Amino acid sequence: MLSHTYDGLMTVILVAALPLALGMFTMGMERLEAVAVNPEAPSE
Repeated sequence: MLSHTYDGLMTVILVAALPLALGMFTMGMERLEAVAVNPEAPSE
């Protein structure tokens, strides 16, 4: 019974973390592209 609750908790954590990780990954890729296109751009 405890393992079932644990599985449910992990599923909720994964579902919550997936969009956040995807957003961070997308922002990171955009920053890399910006630096590759314009190396003189000020890094924020």
